[in-house]
Amino acid sequence: MNATTTRLLIALTLLLFGSCAAWAQQQLEINIKVVQQRFCVPQGVKKAKASIQINVPAGNCDVEQMEIDWNDNLPAEKFSVVIPRSTKDTSFIKDHEYDLPDCMYDKRYTILLTSTFKAACNKSPNLAPGIILFTNPPKATVQLNRNPACVNQEVTFGVDFCPAKDVTYSIDYGDGKSGKELTHTYDKIGSYTATILASNVCNVGAPTRTPVPVSIIDQAVAKIGPDSGRVVAVRLDSSFICFDGGGIIRLDGIGSINARDYEWTITPAVEYLEKTNYNSPNPKIRFVKPGNYVVTLRVKNACGQWSVPVTCKHIVEDIPVLKLSTPAPACTDFTYRPVPFDKTATYTINGKLLPASGDTLLKVTNTPYVVVVEGRLNNLCGNVPTSVSFTVGSAQAARILSPGRDTTLCANTADLPLLTDFTDGKWDPADGLVQRGTAYFFSPKTTGTFPLRYQRGVGACQRSSTVTINVTGVAVTADSKAACQSETVVKLTGTPAGGLWSTSANCPSCIRNDSLFLSRLLPTQTTLPLIYTVQGSSGCSATATATVTVGQPVASFSISGGCSDKNVSVVNTSTGASAFRWLVNGAEVATTATPTLKLPAGSAQVTLIANAGSCSATTTKTLTTLPVPEKAILTPSSQTVCSPLPITFAVSGTAQSGVSYNWDFGNQTKSTAYQPGPQTFVNTSRQPQDYMVRLEGINACGSFTSTAAVTILPNAKAEIGVNSSTVLCPPTSLTFSNRSTGFQGNATWTFGDSNTAVVSLAAVLTHEYASPTSKQVYLVRLDINGTCGPSSDTVRITVLPNSVTVLSEISRTTICPGETVRFKDSSTPKPARVQWAINGNLLDGPIVDYAGFSQPGTTYKITQTVYPECGGYMAKDLTIKTDTIPTGNFSYPAVACPGETVTLRNLSNQAYRFRWNFGDGSPIDSTYFSPTHAFAAGGNAYPVTMTIVGFPIACTSAVSHSVNVRERAKAVFSLANNGLVCSDTLVSLLDQSQRATTWQWYANTVLVSTAQNPQIRLRQGAYDIKLRVSNNGICPDSVLRQDVVRVDTCALYTANVFTPDGNNTSDFFNVYGSNVTMVRELRVFSRWGSEVYVGRDLRPNRQTEGWDGQQNGQALPPGNYVYEVLVEFIGGTVRKQRGVVTLLR
Repeated sequence: MNATTTRLLIALTLLLFGSCAAWAQQQLEINIKVVQQRFCVPQGVKKAKASIQINVPAGNCDVEQMEIDWNDNLPAEKFSVVIPRSTKDTSFIKDHEYDLPDCMYDKRYTILLTSTFKAACNKSPNLAPGIILFTNPPKATVQLNRNPACVNQEVTFGVDFCPAKDVTYSIDYGDGKSGKELTHTYDKIGSYTATILASNVCNVGAPTRTPVPVSIIDQAVAKIGPDSGRVVAVRLDSSFICFDGGGIIRLDGIGSINARDYEWTITPAVEYLEKTNYNSPNPKIRFVKPGNYVVTLRVKNACGQWSVPVTCKHIVEDIPVLKLSTPAPACTDFTYRPVPFDKTATYTINGKLLPASGDTLLKVTNTPYVVVVEGRLNNLCGNVPTSVSFTVGSAQAARILSPGRDTTLCANTADLPLLTDFTDGKWDPADGLVQRGTAYFFSPKTTGTFPLRYQRGVGACQRSSTVTINVTGVAVTADSKAACQSETVVKLTGTPAGGLWSTSANCPSCIRNDSLFLSRLLPTQTTLPLIYTVQGSSGCSATATATVTVGQPVASFSISGGCSDKNVSVVNTSTGASAFRWLVNGAEVATTATPTLKLPAGSAQVTLIANAGSCSATTTKTLTTLPVPEKAILTPSSQTVCSPLPITFAVSGTAQSGVSYNWDFGNQTKSTAYQPGPQTFVNTSRQPQDYMVRLEGINACGSFTSTAAVTILPNAKAEIGVNSSTVLCPPTSLTFSNRSTGFQGNATWTFGDSNTAVVSLAAVLTHEYASPTSKQVYLVRLDINGTCGPSSDTVRITVLPNSVTVLSEISRTTICPGETVRFKDSSTPKPARVQWAINGNLLDGPIVDYAGFSQPGTTYKITQTVYPECGGYMAKDLTIKTDTIPTGNFSYPAVACPGETVTLRNLSNQAYRFRWNFGDGSPIDSTYFSPTHAFAAGGNAYPVTMTIVGFPIACTSAVSHSVNVRERAKAVFSLANNGLVCSDTLVSLLDQSQRATTWQWYANTVLVSTAQNPQIRLRQGAYDIKLRVSNNGICPDSVLRQDVVRVDTCALYTANVFTPDGNNTSDFFNVYGSNVTMVRELRVFSRWGSEVYVGRDLRPNRQTEGWDGQQNGQALPPGNYVYEVLVEFIGGTVRKQRGVVTLLR
């Protein structure tokens, strides 16, 4: 605590608590009088001027200086005065302007005047306190629970006042009514302006007024506007739509009144298009088929009320199609009328309009003619023509063209087409008659006599034509056989007997009469096709086919099922077998190829024995068949019990294998056991609770459900009601109510203080708590007894003291500028509210963090104000001091290379401490004042940061500079012509370096070029090539390739004379020379200029290659010949040479 604070507390003590005698004595001391102690400041006003009167009583010693601390975090106002000792009282006025926060109620500023006397007075400084209070009139902030609201719908005014203390208010609801209720109901639509009138000590009689707009809207009214699309209004409540346009329209509900949300209901269902749906104001829909649709719309207004639905009928029709039946051909005069006849349709007959009656006379002529009738039925959607045609003429029988007469066919021959000269009749149904599309055939599958009749016309116009077909032959069958490999002969059977057996297979002499000799079959012939032919007495023959399968029979089948009350599915896939036996669990049950089986519940073995002659094969499968669930009966151990007690359920019968059992006990407990254990039921309500217990047995073959009901009685439930807050300021009398259920007899109350327990039947009791010296919590307990046992309830009653001791905890009192300080309230007992006045800011809460102490070297004053829960407030002043911020800098290289050591020279005060962050991920250096560092990687600008740490308070600041570390150049090169080159050939040097911007090329230490990719000419000899590169003049690199280039003269020679005489000496004319790699082309010309030889891609320096003195195999005469040669040297140099060579023989 500093001296100023100490003086202030002493002065306040004298001001507030001094005795009358002390006060009388103090009148001789210098004192101050606040000209106006309480200020009422309008909301939003930030400055206010206050004045004090300084009184210097007569007889005081000479005053030399005065200092006024206005208690607003500003430096104290000091001024020199000369007030000599006087026999008269002296006074003067001092003014001060305050910067004020918002939302003030009795914002306290404690002023302290310190007067210093001349040294000759030998008197301590005089302290004189004063208090100024600032208060804002209340300002209301209002939030409505709904706006707009509907007529007769409750509107809630959520009101917050600033400041909130000691506010009285009322509400003018704007509809001629007012009150203090925060809820109000408006009975008429309209726009209202409610007004909140609020007052405190500053504006009694002239309250502040806060207007609140309130919108009251009417019920929503749904309206369906005109549809868009192909729509025709046919009635006020109906519309007509043509389906041929896709049945697509757009509904319009935008004209609805007070509508915010929309809901369309359309029956039958429709399809919504273009991302619209049944909640769209104007959905686009497609009717899926013609019919009558009912479209209903209801809308909801902004306050959530739905309108009365409105309905419109939509009649969706397609273009009508007229029905016309085709009359039979007419052979007598008759009156034609369309059937069915529609009076609203239009008909034409052979292009002429029918009369309104629809009747027209058609006369028969010797030459038949065709009548075409066309009809059209119109509606709003248009029409589609429908037509029929028929023939009118004298009756004529059709002539059968195929067969042209009665005929005889052999059985099983090809089908016979049936043709007539008229095609408007029909064939009577008959055996052997086959229709394929519109054509008819006779199929001679069976023997016998078959009369066929073709009829034209009906009734008196009917005429018939007949033809008879006799089908002769025999009905032949042949039996397929399955033979075992061990058999030698298979007896072939067919009907009728006496036929001829044959086969298309290659098995000479394997069939004799009706015997098949298996030994004469090839090993690969396991299936033999047979043909059985029988010659009939009429000369017609017939055949049948059969198959003999030779080998070992294979028994195979698949089986699936099943339920015990249904047949299983059996698929026999055996091969090479002709007879079968089926066994279930060892007992034979069937001998057909595909039997009908019903298996008992459980696991069953199904066996198939497949026989072929004397051979057999057996296979067995196991199938599990499910039972049909049998219903079980539930019996609870008790049907009415107290909660919580266990109940067991007895289940009739036994569990069936393959049946799943599912219990639902109605209390969110489930089980899959057939006989579950005891179940505990809990009733936490105040009334008996019924539970329905359900057991379900289920599998793929069926299910059952059994139920049983149990009733759970509630336990006695004690409940205490308190007719007040449970946190009270003393002294207080509190009313308790007994809200218990399910109890009998008296109830016992204990109130947690020193009073004895109370036993009473009363529903309401009153108890008085005394005023405590500290916060006290009393446990009130109520005990009752009921049928299902006892119960108790407790409630805590808190009684608060009337005063608080102001205490606080501060994280640090000397800090760095900008550092966050935590202020924590430690007052006892805990206050209802804590407020901190910090640097002109008001912060609420028991713990606040503040980081606004930004000025270095400054002392800040903080006022802690606590508000006890029972009213009033207490205040305490605190201080925070800020230290200075250290400063400094360092020098650095602007550019560096990877791995190169750089020096960072510190230009700061050596009294500080330093931390270096080099920005490349390396460890922080806190050891060296001016460190050195090597950056490993290039291609980055590294931010080097020096953090300066002050002393003794570790305040910090940071200085950052960027060091640009370039990537080191990498020297790499190649030669376009490595190895040996000719002296007249340019050597191409190819740079392949990385990150290089300068180049220096050396041939045997001699600088030959600074280009990137130079071409150089070298004299004869061997050369080392070196490349030196850099990245913008720094971070260099070099590479040397030794003896990489050899330069030669590359001379070329030819013979002047050659003698192709076959002695292997100078028989060929060729090119000779050093470093020649290829003779690309050699041409030789006669002296008259004709070409006598050309050679390409010859090897040089060879006496066995080149021109041999011939042309086309003929020796040429001696003489001079001109040659042209094109040669290639090592390194790719190409040279052309011309000369004369002499051929001698």
